Amino acid sequence: MEKRYKTPDNTVNLIISIDVEEDMPDWKAQDQTTVRNIAGISRLQDLFDEYGIKPTYLLTSPIAEDKDSVSVFLPILKSNRCEIGSHLHPWTTPPVNAAEKDKLMLPSNLDERILREKLINLTGSIRDSFGMAPVSYRAGRFGFNKSSALILRDLGYMVDTSITPLRSWENINGPNFLYDRIEPHFLNEKYGDDSLSELVEVPVSIALTKNLTGLLKRLYLTLPKVTRIRGLLSKDYLNIIDMIWLYPVLYTAEEMTRLSDILVGRGNRVLNMFFHSNEIKVGESIYHKTERDIAGFYDKLKYYFDYIFSRYRVQSRTLKEYRNYFIGERT
Repeated sequence: MEKRYKTPDNTVNLIISIDVEEDMPDWKAQDQTTVRNIAGISRLQDLFDEYGIKPTYLLTSPIAEDKDSVSVFLPILKSNRCEIGSHLHPWTTPPVNAAEKDKLMLPSNLDERILREKLINLTGSIRDSFGMAPVSYRAGRFGFNKSSALILRDLGYMVDTSITPLRSWENINGPNFLYDRIEPHFLNEKYGDDSLSELVEVPVSIALTKNLTGLLKRLYLTLPKVTRIRGLLSKDYLNIIDMIWLYPVLYTAEEMTRLSDILVGRGNRVLNMFFHSNEIKVGESIYHKTERDIAGFYDKLKYYFDYIFSRYRVQSRTLKEYRNYFIGERT
């Protein structure tokens, strides 16, 4: 098949960024925090090893503070088969109050002092458990803002992957990323603060199936959800335009390969897939209720990996590795 991408070195960078978090069977904070889903990591890592993929595991506090969980990730880290980063859930990261737990509060809605304290504690927990400070981050529920970026800068972080282009979270009092850039960039370009010129944003891979620009794009993104995402204009109805995420839980293998071809065809050199660790074990999220569901999820990953590795010249990189590559391109 003809390769449609336009890259100087013919390389497509594959990033797998996984939110490694506590069990959330009904997508709510549990009275008693458990981390049973970590039992599924070994099988997942075996699949990554088969393809030579180095994932980035972004850990919440309950994972970083659980000795059994740490014992799963530590050998993978020590053998240079993954990166360990951080993922902030305010409702499980000390100091915790009842309101954060009840509302599953977004980090971007926290008082700046509390946000800083939580990020310090999360970063410290990972450092204590793994002997290294994390440098990659994703905000829980994508609750990211300038205050978060400035605190990450102060704590020595190098990469964020919280931004979801073409998507607003205002319905849950979160940030609006509708018009954010799809390609990686320095965060000073978003926030106009030169002190963020070393902090790289690697957005989750999302795209429209038609390359709308200007007014047409703005009109589409502001349409009611019933019309837009999985609505009247989607493949399920009129088949005019869709929005696809590189998220194997909610999208088919065919949709994800289509998304990847679209992004690479438009000159993007990065494919950033994300999902949650509790989605790889039966009953620990709102998805995948049976072992058959889990088997289907793995089949989907294999189909996708087989496709992109055969179609493109793919280089798997962790978030930190990609950040170094990204900066190296510009020096």
